[in-house]
Amino acid sequence: MRQSDDMKTRLVALLLGALILLSVLLYDPFRAENTSGDTISNRYWPVAILEHHTYTLNPFKEDLQGVAYAAIFQPNGEWHPRSFLGMALFSVPFYAVADLFIDNWSHATIGQVSRWNGMFLAILASVTLFLFLLKVARPGAAFVSTLVFAFGTWHWSLGAQGLSNQVASVLVLTLSLHVLHSLCTERSHGRLDWSSAALGVLMGLIVITRPQDIYLMAPMILALRRLRQWAIFAACASVLVVPVVLANIALFSSPLGFGGLLMRASEAAGEKLSIYQLNFIPALTGLTLSPNRGAIVFLPLLLLLPWLWRILLPGLPLRSILMSLLELRWPRLSAERSFGLPASFWQLSGLGALLYFTLLCFVEFWHSTWSYGSRYLYDLLPLIWPALTLGFEDLWKAAEGRRCALPRFARVALVVFSLQGIAIHALGHRNFDIYVWNFKKVPTDAQVWDFRDWMIAEVWRAGPNTERWSDPLTRLRHYGF
Repeated sequence: MRQSDDMKTRLVALLLGALILLSVLLYDPFRAENTSGDTISNRYWPVAILEHHTYTLNPFKEDLQGVAYAAIFQPNGEWHPRSFLGMALFSVPFYAVADLFIDNWSHATIGQVSRWNGMFLAILASVTLFLFLLKVARPGAAFVSTLVFAFGTWHWSLGAQGLSNQVASVLVLTLSLHVLHSLCTERSHGRLDWSSAALGVLMGLIVITRPQDIYLMAPMILALRRLRQWAIFAACASVLVVPVVLANIALFSSPLGFGGLLMRASEAAGEKLSIYQLNFIPALTGLTLSPNRGAIVFLPLLLLLPWLWRILLPGLPLRSILMSLLELRWPRLSAERSFGLPASFWQLSGLGALLYFTLLCFVEFWHSTWSYGSRYLYDLLPLIWPALTLGFEDLWKAAEGRRCALPRFARVALVVFSLQGIAIHALGHRNFDIYVWNFKKVPTDAQVWDFRDWMIAEVWRAGPNTERWSDPLTRLRHYGF
């Protein structure tokens, strides 16, 4: 037994090394930073903090004048970051290390370090996910599954391209899988207290970095069983959330940060700024089947998930949890196990994924506006990937001639959809110029259904973006991202 454990440990270490090496090579660290205008503040703010000792973006006002998404422009002339302030926790430490080797923070250097920072977060998320997937699959199957996550989703075409708050959120969510597992399995009060503290920290990080992802983690609090766990959780979350809320009020006069300021400005201008609307059926069909924003193109594995979950995993106890809460009782979670994990883990992570996806179908701009496909689905990936990994484990069994839980057509679909995802997001990595398709039109419910104007074909025709811009500052001033 000891020899077998040692062999497994060496295999895991080898696969982990291969995952990191492949990620570094395929993420291509020497390409230019390649994300959207929303990330400009994320790129420049760490340099303002470290080099210019200011929390504003004022040092870059002259160079970035006219770049609409560079900052929030205050009436008093101050430039404040147009990003959630929690991103500083994911960027400033990385930039501080880079600063030890950099003499001049030029625009090109800032863009390059931003890309390396995004790559670092993406690779760390892949590693964290792989280590978790070992709980539900053998090392080979977990490795293949992680490769599909790393290269067959937005983790490649978005997360590894630059410093977006989505890649930071995905890292937090992969870490939350480990914490939720601990909360569902541990019996020691001491270990449960530590796990409660960790959940509080991760929940706090989500709130201050990408608050819309709180829906993904919200059901995890149902794993807290004692009043002491709740107190620890709340205290650890507050340590992060309270200072950032106070900073948001000081900088933007709104606890919601720059988003609250933009909402007030829209209202003052007489514009109706809505986020949610009764749009469920059009958004549901668009997110799954539309040619320019649908999972059928960008994340076909998502279409397998409901069926795979139905035949392999415990059902989601929506009714019993709702009834318990209405009766002011704490929901009772299942103590059974399924595929090596507690049924409560599958149910709570599944509820988080379902809640997030459902609410996404009520978002007015469910199609993610200017983006490479329906990028809001990127945040969903960590919570659905353990379930999809059961399919990769089944593929491994089939290769060994063992009995499989899934029929042959499902295993074939799993392979085909994985390869399709890799091809689509390799194209996104090669050419993430989202403006190739979006620049000439505004994404609307009608536009994303236009089969005659297929985004993927246009991106293919545009070719790689490696030589498209002479330098980062020209790109910013001309294209705005």
